[in-house]
Amino acid sequence: MQRAVEDRQQSEAGNAEDKNAGKNRIEPGEDLAAGGGEGADRAHAGQDHCRIDEGIDGAHALEAHIAGHAENEPDDDEAEAPQDIARLTPEEDAPRGKRMSLGLEMIELIHPYVVAWTGGDVNLRPWHITAMSRALAAPEDRVIRSLAYDGEAGQWEMLRCAPHPALNSHVIDYSGYRETQGAEIWRRELPCSFVPLIINFGPAFHFRGDPRNPDTQTSFTAGVYTRPVIVGSKGAAFCLQVNFTPLGAWRFFRLAQSELESRTVSFDDILGAQGRLFVAELYDAPGWPERFALLDEFLSRRIHEAREPNANVSEVWQALSASHGAASITALAETAGISRRHLAKLFRAEIGATPKTMARILRFEHARNLAHHVPRLGWADLAYEAGYADQAHLAREFKELSGLTPQELLRRDRVETGILEQ
Repeated sequence: MQRAVEDRQQSEAGNAEDKNAGKNRIEPGEDLAAGGGEGADRAHAGQDHCRIDEGIDGAHALEAHIAGHAENEPDDDEAEAPQDIARLTPEEDAPRGKRMSLGLEMIELIHPYVVAWTGGDVNLRPWHITAMSRALAAPEDRVIRSLAYDGEAGQWEMLRCAPHPALNSHVIDYSGYRETQGAEIWRRELPCSFVPLIINFGPAFHFRGDPRNPDTQTSFTAGVYTRPVIVGSKGAAFCLQVNFTPLGAWRFFRLAQSELESRTVSFDDILGAQGRLFVAELYDAPGWPERFALLDEFLSRRIHEAREPNANVSEVWQALSASHGAASITALAETAGISRRHLAKLFRAEIGATPKTMARILRFEHARNLAHHVPRLGWADLAYEAGYADQAHLAREFKELSGLTPQELLRRDRVETGILEQ
């Protein structure tokens, strides 16, 4: 559920690096909690197409690709396809220990199943990563990321693409994923500013340590969380994921988003027979491009037949999102001509949480993005750039929202593939 965060804020991250290069560098092993220094609209995921060109050496291509990679506010709750077919294969006659000689950390960035299946001994097994052919390209060549694995440990494929342009303001991206003979995998899912819908054609997903929700779900959506959720898949997996903007989710599901807050809800419970028929239609489709085309049609119909969101909510959310949660909620409410109390009520209904909660999550996403893409930015400067009062404020927020210290989160966070759990 975290993949959509990766493509946000690239230009802001670059600007922050220019301003802060050389300041207060992050040192390995440094513990943020001990520190105390001072410290646009959502960019569409389809704007950053990740491509690996044919003919480039596998290790170099992957390395180049991966390298590219207000505490004082009052409490609202109290108020109320790649263009070319790319194939990356190890030299068959290379020494066993030098095939695709990428470190374990780089392999984890590609996909955690590779590590789980091989026990981390990736260089001692023949394996290859291939981009899917253009025959598997999404409609209108809207591919953002396309990867596949085929080896002794099994097979998996992942295709991520942008929705139809008519859905750009409502849907961030689609992802299709399928794997066979996989090991049991648990991931730590973190709070996010988008709303995921999982359409599952395989075994149910399992949830750990979440007493408010069922232990298993097949197809489901998740509302706004302010704590981590541990989600597991056991064995084979076969599913689609749709990442909605909050207002896109409100229009698609056609219910108060407050009903989803801190909950996972079955897709069947929301759409009933219509949802079951649509899942069956998706399952019967011959491939990912056809499934994405069906998603375009079904989502577009439901969203554009739904009523428009409240204009004040839409404008405030746009401003809050563009500022990564830094905009003054009081000022935004005054500009909209409504009270903070009324704005909070409207936000919970249509966004799924109060403006203050969403600002926390937006700031957290921005800080994670900066930590990954501006490694030379020191922790105190990072806290400042992300809109925290100081470094200690950042450390507290990371711990509350992720369950991990900033140092632990940065070490374990693989933005594309998630945070693996034991």
